[in-house]
Amino acid sequence: INPGGPNGGSATQYFTGSFDGTFFVPETTETRWVDHGKDNYAGVSFAGIPDQDGRRIVVGWMSNWQYATKVPTARWRSAMTIPRTFHLVDHDGTATLYSRPVAELENLREPEITIEPITLTPNDQHSQSETIIPETAEIHLVFDFSTDSAATSFGLIIGNDQSQQLVAGYDREAGAFYIDRNQAGDGSFSADFKGKHSAPYQAGGEKTISMRIFLDVASLEFFAQDGAVVLTDIFFPDTPVHKLRFFSSNGTVRLVSAKVYPLKATVK
Repeated sequence: INPGGPNGGSATQYFTGSFDGTFFVPETTETRWVDHGKDNYAGVSFAGIPDQDGRRIVVGWMSNWQYATKVPTARWRSAMTIPRTFHLVDHDGTATLYSRPVAELENLREPEITIEPITLTPNDQHSQSETIIPETAEIHLVFDFSTDSAATSFGLIIGNDQSQQLVAGYDREAGAFYIDRNQAGDGSFSADFKGKHSAPYQAGGEKTISMRIFLDVASLEFFAQDGAVVLTDIFFPDTPVHKLRFFSSNGTVRLVSAKVYPLKATVK
């Protein structure tokens, strides 16, 4: 639909239920979103996938009609998302859509950059050493917040030499994952561009949060909790973001696993 997205502008809803060839009966009237980011719209699902494969593969248009014709780039204006697979997972009797990157993307991985586990405190993001990463990378993170002094918010910051940065994380108090691109570069072309974009998720009894992120020169595709929550945002820094560090707010959190895979280019 456009407008009306969960964070403004263009977005895609999904509905689950039964269909007899004529009538569709939804199993819930709740509004549900394929992607809570600003920039995944009009996805195309591919036919002709062999039965022995069995996957449902989807590619989305990575922009938003609020500013699609105004973004400060030419060659990569209106790029597409990475291919994703759709899965239905039962949540208390209701089928819920999960989105996951296609397995073939693993063929693009260069040798892994390993980051040692660390317990983060609220001041660490100012003192910890930055990890230099390539401008195109796949990032896997697992955070453990099982301590009594657990942080209310935690995640990663990716910046450049111009002090521009993109922030992605989980806010336990708000019960939401988010991407904040307020300081990620040029947003002057549209009053609708800058912002902090969120997706509701209640961790409940869970004590770990997983994040899988695909970073490109002008986009971040964020998959949380094995694809239960997805956010896709584009951004326009003056130079590519390549400095990775982590943050913790109002408490501590343990980064138990962190892996970065540089990715080969698919298009020159």
